[in-house]
Amino acid sequence: MRYLNRYVFIGILLTGYAFSSPDSLFAVVPHAGSKALEFRIRGLFNIDSHLGNGITLKTFTGTNRAIRIGIYDNVVVNDESGERNREDYYQYQDTLKLSESSIRRLNNLSAVQINLQFIRYSAPYYRLSLSYGLGPVLGFSDRQTKNNTIGRHGDTSVKDNTRTTMIYTGLSTIVGVEWFFRKNISFHSEYHTSIKVGKSYNKASHFQLDGFGNWYRTTENRAGPYYQVTGNVWFGTSFYFK
Repeated sequence: MRYLNRYVFIGILLTGYAFSSPDSLFAVVPHAGSKALEFRIRGLFNIDSHLGNGITLKTFTGTNRAIRIGIYDNVVVNDESGERNREDYYQYQDTLKLSESSIRRLNNLSAVQINLQFIRYSAPYYRLSLSYGLGPVLGFSDRQTKNNTIGRHGDTSVKDNTRTTMIYTGLSTIVGVEWFFRKNISFHSEYHTSIKVGKSYNKASHFQLDGFGNWYRTTENRAGPYYQVTGNVWFGTSFYFK
């Protein structure tokens, strides 16, 4: 997933460069009414441990002012399986017990976030423009984890399932730079800082089956406040169409 997103992003960048006419090498000066469609990615060069994608629509309300609304998603799927072998030696019986189990670790994350940002830009200077801004965020995330150990030959089996759901709102700030390498196409890099507050819901289930066929289940439900401060670097390409 990480390398696929990277190649897609680089492909968009090169395609825009290839199909732009040579006479459009000067920088565009956005004006009131100018619009841009932006494709963005986080974690492109391993700056962040999780990848994220975003698509935004930016509308200029003046030469150096813009409003941007976007939706961002983050999907992580990690599924591992294997074998576990254990040897127990009992000295008083002079016996060696071998235990065999199959294990599986599953970690799924699905998250979506909507951002509304009010941005100010400096005038393009040698195709470069600095930007800063802020705006509200609204998001939702759902994480599921499963840790299963299935015993063989009468050994104990254990299953632990956890699901955490979070709903939050907050405020984000940005500082970035935009480079116009074509009249209507630019590359931008931004650092985002977000303060998020909301509520978290957690459900944990524990299942255990012993070698005699007896099983036990424990379920725990929790809810509480959610608070997080994050900082991420985003890269993107903007296509101006007006």
